[in-house]
Amino acid sequence: MITIGITAYREGTWLQECWNSVLSQTFKDWEAILVLDGGADVKTKTIFDSIAHPRLKKIQMPENKGPYPCREAIFEESTYDVILYIDADDFFAPDAAAKVVDLFADPTVAYAGVGAELFWEDGTRKYIPGHPTTIEKLIRNFEFPGYLVFRKSTWINLGKYEPMLKRGKADFDFCLKILEKNLKGKFLQDVLIYKRERNRSVCRSYNHRMGRVHEIIVSNHPLIFNDDSIRRYFLNLGYMTS
Repeated sequence: MITIGITAYREGTWLQECWNSVLSQTFKDWEAILVLDGGADVKTKTIFDSIAHPRLKKIQMPENKGPYPCREAIFEESTYDVILYIDADDFFAPDAAAKVVDLFADPTVAYAGVGAELFWEDGTRKYIPGHPTTIEKLIRNFEFPGYLVFRKSTWINLGKYEPMLKRGKADFDFCLKILEKNLKGKFLQDVLIYKRERNRSVCRSYNHRMGRVHEIIVSNHPLIFNDDSIRRYFLNLGYMTS
């Protein structure tokens, strides 16, 4: 059993495409949670209102909360421990749920890295395999273990998302928590997620705060950033992005 989560904001017809990819899953023992952030445009809201399914729970934020509080709502409301979520402008491969359930069949597996394909409006595509990574690779090269999937229990045990990072990089901070604890992971190279890359994405709109964001992450992980070279590199990267 698995919870499939979708967070929506201003994706328009892409939300319908995303939902259709849920309905197309070969693994049928799922529940779905669809969260609409406050401030959504009329088209997205209309599609959100039109989507219905016996195993679907819909949540509408009363005001704009940002991407991570919407994802948190999925984790809070999930019935199942295994959770696979995406943003509404992305979509799943038909076997995504089946393969994620298989990865977590071992109850000691806390997280997984799965394959993803990034695609742009100009036709550019980039394949990201699921693979082991390290703390230093994550910090210096932004090298996630592929598309990161983790249990609800992992999310709770590691203290959930950092509240001060609700507008950006909470996933980076959480991945550091996973690697810092050396939790058991599994990795799959198969593409399970198709991610649409947009120049005006929500997270990128907060780049002007990146210096402060990196300071918060450094403060959250004193043992990791006790290394002076890593700390200087990461802080300077944040300041240059701001």
